[in-house]
Amino acid sequence: MQSQGHQGPPRRPVARGASFLLLVFLFDLCFTAAHAEMTPQFQKGITFTHGYRGGDDMRSPTTQTSLRYLRGTLGVEWIALNPFGYQHSVTSTDISFRSDPPDEHLADGISQAHDLGLKVMLKPHIWLRQQGNDDWRGTIGFATEADWAQWFANYERFILHYARVAAETDVEIFCIGVELSRTVTERPDEWRQLIARIREIYPGPLTYAANWWQDYDVVSFWRELDYIGVNAFFPVTAEGAETNLTALRVGSTRIADQIEVVQRRTGKPVLLTEIGFRSVRGSTVRPWEWPRRDDGAIDLHLQQRAYQAVLESFWSRDWFYGLYWWKWHAAMDRGGARNNGFTPRGKPAEQVITDWFSRPAPRP
Repeated sequence: MQSQGHQGPPRRPVARGASFLLLVFLFDLCFTAAHAEMTPQFQKGITFTHGYRGGDDMRSPTTQTSLRYLRGTLGVEWIALNPFGYQHSVTSTDISFRSDPPDEHLADGISQAHDLGLKVMLKPHIWLRQQGNDDWRGTIGFATEADWAQWFANYERFILHYARVAAETDVEIFCIGVELSRTVTERPDEWRQLIARIREIYPGPLTYAANWWQDYDVVSFWRELDYIGVNAFFPVTAEGAETNLTALRVGSTRIADQIEVVQRRTGKPVLLTEIGFRSVRGSTVRPWEWPRRDDGAIDLHLQQRAYQAVLESFWSRDWFYGLYWWKWHAAMDRGGARNNGFTPRGKPAEQVITDWFSRPAPRP
């Protein structure tokens, strides 16, 4: 896709006197005070996704049925929706978007969720069309200033588009990026500028979904956001270690303690913007791994115990404001006892969600 210019926020006129400067100062002071008064909300969430094959889209009866099930049976109160932007490789600056899903489908899905009493996190993702062995979105980066500038211009165009969608559809929280580790660590000033532009468009709370490794603990702009967001695919157990509930609690508590260090440094509430485990043996060793055809034996109860251990370790922490399980497919036939993927659908882990999400939120 040919790179295009981006649309920035309206510029303020040049100050021509003390009275104008005073007005600008008062405006900024009021904006900062209003932003500081935002009260965090506890989020019982799950990522809601589509295959976009056949009739599986956000306008279909399938979506309505699945959302009703999440709200009425599991007690889910928040869903994360992930529109995708597509980039060719980690060194290309192009980002194409608005097709997965189409904007009108996304708006309809948000409307359906709101009609059922669900709140929404809009969480746009970058997807690489071509990846080498060690390539993923966290390694997006460039050798020249010109390429960095072009990528940020295109990313701004992408993320501001969805910030406008979020504002127009009254989305309750907006995520400014997902696991863009190298860009965040090497270019924090560009991210601060982008956050300011997003706030001119979208009035609600913001987070960033940081990767669990070499990302969440080095982000330097958490104070500019409303929540720390962590995609928490940490190893919970070591290779060959016990995976009983006691061992999984120990591992999950260690993870919560690590996140707490960052939280205490910033004072911000924490969301686990993604967390999940596949229903396969070994999933607590490398939770980030996607299913492969040559995977080991299915283990539904390991997934169940891992869900339980995470909730026991995080729920009562005063800085913890919820999580989004990864993930739930709109198609209700995805899941079940023979499925080795992340979904809890039709597995013992589903009951863990129901049990915990039926409890009163530990914080408002």
